Amino acid sequence: NDILEVQNECEKQFQFFNQLNQTRQEVLLEMAFNLGIKGLKGFKKFLQALDEKDYLTASKEMLNSKWAFEVKGRAKRLALLMQKGSCSDGKET
Repeated sequence: NDILEVQNECEKQFQFFNQLNQTRQEVLLEMAFNLGIKGLKGFKKFLQALDEKDYLTASKEMLNSKWAFEVKGRAKRLALLMQKGSCSDGKET
């Protein structure tokens, strides 16, 4: 139920959410679950890049944060997923 609540909130707060593929939605949901919606909304350049479908910039903005320093390897993994749009070799983009 908690994840469903976060997903509903992401759909309300971020107009681009449903335009993201499943992998990118899951990255955003993980960040929202970890940071809270209020914390996630502080990632203004990241969110702007997502709105513009600039996933390379979005991934760089993820890594350019206090959050990335705190969660280290998870941030790198999520940033790579955001950039590539898939877990595999480019099935989704």
